[in-house]
Amino acid sequence: MKKIAFVLFTVLSLVSCSKEENNITPTDGQYVGYVEYSNDNNDYNTTFCLTLENGECTDFIIYNSAEYFNYYRPADISTKGSYPKYTYRINDFTVQAQFSGFESFTANLSGTLRTHKDNMPTLIGEVYKSIAVEASNVHFQLDNTPLDANGDGLLDSKQ
Repeated sequence: MKKIAFVLFTVLSLVSCSKEENNITPTDGQYVGYVEYSNDNNDYNTTFCLTLENGECTDFIIYNSAEYFNYYRPADISTKGSYPKYTYRINDFTVQAQFSGFESFTANLSGTLRTHKDNMPTLIGEVYKSIAVEASNVHFQLDNTPLDANGDGLLDSKQ
């Protein structure tokens, strides 16, 4: 009887341990990554900012040269996977993240983001701009420092 009780205790301990491991998530906050690339003889510096809560992407901001685009929920942001591998999709743009700790990850970025510019009405309807990015091994680090403290759409570091 003692052996059966010991085996049951051991099995229950293992089940509860594996259940806890599934609840591992990266630290909540703002993760920032930088990509530099050339397109059409122009050089671009793009800053990507993902806000994560319990491993899910809840906000996605791009600072592309002198432009700012914010993809916040209820935008089409989806999260798949579990720690340490996640895939974040924002419209037709994919961020494949591999966490190396609870406060940093390396990502492959691919796809095109179509950005809506509310402040640019035209006679033909809404104005969209596309940003196409293909980048591998982009390092993202937890950084809760405001990137645009005054809210003017420009990175504070670029002013």
